[in-house]
Amino acid sequence: SAALLAPLNRYLNTLIPSPAEAYQSFTTPPRLRSFSSVNFLASLKTHGTPLPFRSASKQRQFYEQWLKTPAFGLWLARQEEVVTRVLSGKNSEL
Repeated sequence: SAALLAPLNRYLNTLIPSPAEAYQSFTTPPRLRSFSSVNFLASLKTHGTPLPFRSASKQRQFYEQWLKTPAFGLWLARQEEVVTRVLSGKNSEL
């Protein structure tokens, strides 16, 4: 599962606000930027995955389908929750 999530975690890290961005948002707590399937797939094309796929098209097809599953939605919601807690300074509950 770590290999499956590696490209998602790499892309997710690009959605986390920088410390400067987090510091500047006084009125609202800093949040994770919106997940974009198009941008994720572009990142996947550039960086690949540790999973062995027979072709780049099979890799893309696999992730396109996986992004549509309830499991992905649950994973993303959990990641957003974790990032929000850390950014708001409430990471002791993790």
